[in-house]
Amino acid sequence: IQQGQRLAVEKLLQFKFGELDEELLGIVDSLLILPSQQLQELLLQLSRLSRSDFWQLLVEFKLSRL
Repeated sequence: IQQGQRLAVEKLLQFKFGELDEELLGIVDSLLILPSQQLQELLLQLSRLSRSDFWQLLVEFKLSRL
């Protein structure tokens, strides 16, 4: 199941932001440890976020290493 979730998250990020760079790939593990409801909330918001807004949201979720 975890591998399927990883692939789904990677595909969503790739669809939204294009090529997955090290920065985006580096956040996938952190996203996968979120409780399911938080992960769903974050991914639902993804479609209307710019990359910088996405990183800001990660800061709010305390996931960004920036």
